[in-house]
Amino acid sequence: MKLEEIAHLNSSFQPASSSEEYYTGQFEGPEKLLELWFSPSAESVRQQLRSNSSTPSLSSSPDDSSLGARQICYSPNGTSRVDLEQEFDDTYDRYGLRTVSRKVWEDMLELVHCQVLSLIKNEQVDSYLLSESSMFVYPHKLILKTCGTTTLLAAVPRIIEIASSLGLVRVWRVFYSRKSFMFPDLQKAPHRNWSDEVAYLDGWFNNGAAYTVGKTNGDHWFLYLTPPQDNCIKIEGQAPAEPAYQSLVEDDDDMDDVTVEILMTELCPKAMDKFYHHAEANQPEAGPGGKDVEKITGLGSIYDDAINRLLPFLALWNYYTIHVTPEESCSYASFETTVPLAKGEDVSESKALSQLIKQVTDVFQPGKFTVTVFNSHVETHFENIQRHHPDSVNNHSRVYTPYHHDRRGNQARSRANYEGDSEVAPPKSIYIHDIKGYRKTDRILYEFEGYNLNFAHFVRR
Repeated sequence: MKLEEIAHLNSSFQPASSSEEYYTGQFEGPEKLLELWFSPSAESVRQQLRSNSSTPSLSSSPDDSSLGARQICYSPNGTSRVDLEQEFDDTYDRYGLRTVSRKVWEDMLELVHCQVLSLIKNEQVDSYLLSESSMFVYPHKLILKTCGTTTLLAAVPRIIEIASSLGLVRVWRVFYSRKSFMFPDLQKAPHRNWSDEVAYLDGWFNNGAAYTVGKTNGDHWFLYLTPPQDNCIKIEGQAPAEPAYQSLVEDDDDMDDVTVEILMTELCPKAMDKFYHHAEANQPEAGPGGKDVEKITGLGSIYDDAINRLLPFLALWNYYTIHVTPEESCSYASFETTVPLAKGEDVSESKALSQLIKQVTDVFQPGKFTVTVFNSHVETHFENIQRHHPDSVNNHSRVYTPYHHDRRGNQARSRANYEGDSEVAPPKSIYIHDIKGYRKTDRILYEFEGYNLNFAHFVRR
């Protein structure tokens, strides 16, 4: 995401009135991050809506001919219709969650206690800049990231309700994560402790798994996730869904799925001074001010020129977002990106990651920081069939055709053939190298179904 949206830095200087009754000098910078997937891919949503025209949907055309025709957006309560082109002021092919109007999302965000400040968009995704961070809406999934004392999980029932009114009645996968809070006593339920958050999520979803990653008596990171499944929503009395094997749907972007977060604390006060707005210096505000911050702080150099030219359009399916709380008493900054680390370059992903970490930490000069990397890994075609169609597998088969499956469970493209026993090349992991000037105190690797999580924590020497 381009740094025109850096206006949200102002919301970090003093908490938004909707989420903070008063400012104590203890602002909670670390964000809560939720991903709700209603299908493995945008294309699978399109196919679902085409094949199930009888399902109430926010995405339909007046003549029911095709999704390519002029589309109508129905509000979730079914009482009004909004022409999509008029509502969104664009001609993008909108379907699934992207047919939901800004007003509906704003009403949902009232449950979280934050507001929409602005919206940027491209053909694949709508990016909402919030008073407390960001929200990204794709046809098949929603990513919501909020800081402070926002009540993010309170929005889960409403998001499910909105999606259901579109015909997206099943949740395919859930991710929820956050860093350990600086001021947990200031949080509101259910965010006062991790066990309460897990209990809340378990009340909504089946087969969830909760993890604490890192030192429990130091900086650590929490993760809750569900495995890919046809429906993980826990609705009392509902019969199990018929298997749809949606995870075999071809993915839209045909690329490795990598998400990197760099979470930084104890930021250099001198470096943070550049993030304050100095009215006496006649500094511009909002968008123009964001461009100035980009130049002054060095944020504009994190990606090369080719990437920067794409970022106003969110770099197709990908984005990056930055959050900064510069106050010395609670300084915090985060950098999150899904932009490919080394696409088309003669450099390994691990090396590209090291370069990215150095560029980001050079800007903020943290005393401590944590890096988390989600990346998809290889699953053999045999293993995929065994997982989804166990009764049809001959376990004595010795010829395997590896296919790439990202953390959505999608088959993206075939790899070289392998012969031999069931073991193939080990799952790919993007290694987090040592960073000059810092001591690595933790490196932890988790292998989940379809992807890896790599965690590392660094302390300044």
